[in-house]
Amino acid sequence: MGVPVGKIQQRVKELHEFNPMLGFRGCRLGLVYPEIMIPLVGFKKELDLQAEVVHRVAKEVMAAQKVKLTYSVGTMIEIPRAR
Repeated sequence: MGVPVGKIQQRVKELHEFNPMLGFRGCRLGLVYPEIMIPLVGFKKELDLQAEVVHRVAKEVMAAQKVKLTYSVGTMIEIPRAR
């Protein structure tokens, strides 16, 4: 990924929480990193298909509104069957 190990270790330290059940996830994650979150992904193909929809619609909306938005698409895998 081209990111120095020290930078990753520092970021992990910054994101550490005393109670991981309250964790840095969900809406908290979205506040710090504006991201379109695809829920309940079990397989990479599911995320890929949903990301295609998100990118297509975002492109259509930006063209129609004549704006440029920066966004990320991601998922938080929290189900045991995920591969």
